[in-house]
Amino acid sequence: IFGLKEGKKGAGAKSGSKGPSPSEAGTMTAAEKKAAKKAAKKLKLAAEAKARAAKEIGRINIRAGRITSCEPAESDSTLYVSKVDLGAEGERKVVSRLGGFVPIENMRGSLCVLIANLPEADFGGQISQGRILCGTDMENKSKKSIVLPPTGIVVGERITFEGAENIEPDKIVKDKRLRPVMKKLNVSAGTAKYADLPFTSSKGPCTCPGIDKGTIA
Repeated sequence: IFGLKEGKKGAGAKSGSKGPSPSEAGTMTAAEKKAAKKAAKKLKLAAEAKARAAKEIGRINIRAGRITSCEPAESDSTLYVSKVDLGAEGERKVVSRLGGFVPIENMRGSLCVLIANLPEADFGGQISQGRILCGTDMENKSKKSIVLPPTGIVVGERITFEGAENIEPDKIVKDKRLRPVMKKLNVSAGTAKYADLPFTSSKGPCTCPGIDKGTIA
């Protein structure tokens, strides 16, 4: 009888479950084994999703900048025309449709987070050379706040994401690649994220003041 029990125990350990150890598997019930396999699969899928997200966002060149000037466009007061200092990356002219949402005085002199590898775009006759990222509150769509890098950051520093630190961004990111990425930008507990990956820098995470949960565009 003892030998028979040992044989069953050995068979259980050989079942291929990657969750529990062989000794644990011999004492687990069928329901526990099923739950352990399900948990292991869930962890594997989460790790794979995280790796995919890192590859996606790594192709986007996101930089810390400082808005040196900001004026409403003459043709459209909802458009702000800003000059953004990106340090070694140079200065960019950026057009943002934030008039009526973000006070212009909040833009002038502020740090910002910018997508720097977009093709030039025409906004009402104004050429834009990037996108200043801005969060929108999930509950109140009229409540917006630009994404801010932490104080003390060097202007021009690349904003990174876990697992994407060594991925070289595209020289120019194409619209078909950018669109799905933009859909996953979000604010969670005040922190800017791509999917579940926080925007990070040498000085800490990027935030979206005044917004706890929302989207980023």
